[in-house]
Amino acid sequence: MGNDFKVVEDDMDFVLDKRAHFGVSYGLYFMSYTLCDSSQSAAMLLAAGIGLGYEIYQGFEWETHGGFSKEDMIYNMVGIVTANTVHKIWLYIKEII
Repeated sequence: MGNDFKVVEDDMDFVLDKRAHFGVSYGLYFMSYTLCDSSQSAAMLLAAGIGLGYEIYQGFEWETHGGFSKEDMIYNMVGIVTANTVHKIWLYIKEII
C-alpha cells in the first residue's frame, strides 16, 4: 500500500474511464434501489459511498491505480443523478398511465 495519498491531475474528457464511472454509478443506484429495497435517497448515498470508497482506495494505491480523481467523482455523481432522474420520470409516467 502506498504511504501517501495522491490526487491525480485529470480532465473531464468523456473517455472510457469516465464512461465507466458514469455507467457503474448509474447501475449501482438501480441495484441498491431494487436489490436492497432502499429508498431513492439511500440508493443515491450507497452508490456515492461506493464510488468515493473506490476513489479513496485508488488514492492510497496510486502506484497501481494512478490516484484519486475529483473528475471521476464528478462522473460518479452525474451517473447517480441521471439514474435518479430517469427513475423519477419513469415513476411519474407509470403513475399517469
